[in-house]
Amino acid sequence: MTTVDADPYAAYTEQAEDYDVGWAELDEVLPPFTAGLLAAAGRLLATLAYRDALDYGDRPFKRRSPKARHRVLAKLPTDCDRQDQAFRLRLARSLNDLAGDIEAGRAPLPRCTGERHALELMIDCAPQLLACSDAELRQLGIPVPDTSDEYDYHAPYWDPVWSEFIVDGAEDSIPEAQATAEDQDQPEPPPDGWTAPRFWFSPYGITTVRDPGRRHPDWVTASLDGSEVVEPEPQEFARAARLLGFTDRADPWQAYTDEYRDEGRCLAEVLTPLGAALLEAAARELVARGYEEVVAYGDRPFDRDAAEDDYSEDDSDDGFLALLPPVCDGQNAAWRLAMVRAVNDLAEDLRAGRAPLPRCNAEEIALHLILSWAAALLEDLDDPQVAAEHGVPTREAFTVRHRQFAQMRETFLQDDDFMMFYDAGMAEVAGDPDHLAMRYLHVGDIRPPSWWWTFGNLRPRDAARGFDPRVLERLASSPALRFTGPEGVGEPEGSDTIPVLSAGLVEEFELFVGLAQRRFFDRRCAVAMARSLARLLTAFLDAPDLHVHRVWMLGQCAVVGEEMLIVDEDFSIDGHRHTWRLHADQTDGQARTWTLRLLADCSTKILLQYATAAPELLLDMDHKAPPPVDQALPQTLAERSRAMGQSTTLAGFLRYRRRILGVDVGDVAEAAILPSAVVAGWEAGGPAAPSQLIRCAPVLQLPEAVLLTAADGRRDPGYWPLPAIRATAHGSEGAE
Repeated sequence: MTTVDADPYAAYTEQAEDYDVGWAELDEVLPPFTAGLLAAAGRLLATLAYRDALDYGDRPFKRRSPKARHRVLAKLPTDCDRQDQAFRLRLARSLNDLAGDIEAGRAPLPRCTGERHALELMIDCAPQLLACSDAELRQLGIPVPDTSDEYDYHAPYWDPVWSEFIVDGAEDSIPEAQATAEDQDQPEPPPDGWTAPRFWFSPYGITTVRDPGRRHPDWVTASLDGSEVVEPEPQEFARAARLLGFTDRADPWQAYTDEYRDEGRCLAEVLTPLGAALLEAAARELVARGYEEVVAYGDRPFDRDAAEDDYSEDDSDDGFLALLPPVCDGQNAAWRLAMVRAVNDLAEDLRAGRAPLPRCNAEEIALHLILSWAAALLEDLDDPQVAAEHGVPTREAFTVRHRQFAQMRETFLQDDDFMMFYDAGMAEVAGDPDHLAMRYLHVGDIRPPSWWWTFGNLRPRDAARGFDPRVLERLASSPALRFTGPEGVGEPEGSDTIPVLSAGLVEEFELFVGLAQRRFFDRRCAVAMARSLARLLTAFLDAPDLHVHRVWMLGQCAVVGEEMLIVDEDFSIDGHRHTWRLHADQTDGQARTWTLRLLADCSTKILLQYATAAPELLLDMDHKAPPPVDQALPQTLAERSRAMGQSTTLAGFLRYRRRILGVDVGDVAEAAILPSAVVAGWEAGGPAAPSQLIRCAPVLQLPEAVLLTAADGRRDPGYWPLPAIRATAHGSEGAE
């Protein structure tokens, strides 16, 4: 890049004094590395913009075309889609003009709105060049930072470029916006404003006009004169598109939820492809060590003193379990297996070109291990043999841009609260969520059993992604596992006699039970419960001739609009033996027991009234004969009630959690290293041993305490939300 000894802001005219223009020292706004990136981006964009102008000519640009995303035209406002070839050629030349200003040591001052958009494009695309190797940057004429200390380097800041060179309101200085005579007022802006595409190349009055005789590049002129597009160099279009990230298909930030995604971030500013390769190599080695130790230790507590002796005997580095905080030493094999997979998941992100964004506390620890291991591995890469074994270049290739470990931590981690477990003085505090310091800092529960819930600003991982079959095969024969046994373990007694319940009955039962747990029993909740109860009784009876509403037609029934409910105005219902008042604020276990008793009593009343043709049914009004009641129905209802009783809080929670995560019983059992029949037994209402149940926490992506709470008959709405009450089309209440 050449530099001239001239005023970098010489293009400003006297009229610029009426605007808020920047006059900062050019090397402060555009230091050599930043300037080189911006100029190179301008040249590459110009190449692609010229290609687009030659390809499309005067034809409209169709954004829905499969190849549209690889076009510079796709990055312009939609108002530009129908502009002609001359417009597109001028835009391409604007990119070259600004790049030329930078290369000549001048400030890239936009001389028109077209150049303003060109500069904005250059600023947006320049960070993509950070993904280049150092050799590629040098080929582009970009000076590579030569500092060796990562703390002395940072990716270029682009905000100063915007604020110093892009002048607000500069479009008001174009000739069309000026009065034609001194005694006339300034014309009103048109409806589409002075920034409309038709004014893009009207020169600003605040800057001097460029030489109107400047030409397009020779290869463009040759293409315009000929019948075919001629590339400036072989494969130059493909190279420019690749370097600018136009061909990238992976969204590096896709793990973020829509609310937290920032489309303007460039991964290469923090993590270059070469840096990602280093991290992936470190993760790959950690995963191999981790799986070996999971098989070897199984469920046995990790003895650090004994392990240290083993490591010293074979002259190896620390093992995987030793790298975890001591608070993890007593975790079970399923927890350890998931911890190794957390490292592997981040390695998969790196291999796919995604940012290694930890989705939970376990993955934050995993990223910490990867970064620490990568820093140590880097020191060993002076040996070409070590570098070859890991599939990465030797140490000298990793200049400061490719090893920004501190910046990676700051960018990818939510926080580093977990580091307290590595501090002997803070570990006890970190292990007590109720400690005053933890409460003051709003840290929450960061103990290892709670490491698996997904952060709110990130998407959960696919819970059914499974494990390496070779690891599972070795684990199955490990003598260090605590739980082994035949597939029949855990099935409840008599499960073969339990009838299969209809999906509608199960769904309505869970809905009513959920409504009975709502914190406030207001009218909206009461109406939703009354409606659900009527549907629940209907599904429970499964007898079309037995109409539930007829049994409770008489009396002071509650009314919503024109609808009469089966409860009275106090939201009570008379059963066969008891009067049941609807209410909420129950635990899940209480709600299930209460609902089953309510169902049994009310269904008995229905059967008796129909069996005796009770006058309350008002059958005479319709001149109907009493429908016969199946003599086997009472026994059938008793069996259904028993089957519904098997739907414990834990069973309902496991089914719900599996459904939203998209996993089956086999997936859960595999991750928990348990026989499938054990998990199936829990869902069939069987008892669960806490030491077995907590092994499912990682695959179900929740804290162990939530599972234990469910086993105790209590529901955590944070992981199993209560039914929402919505307004129906008639303004009344419904539930879902």
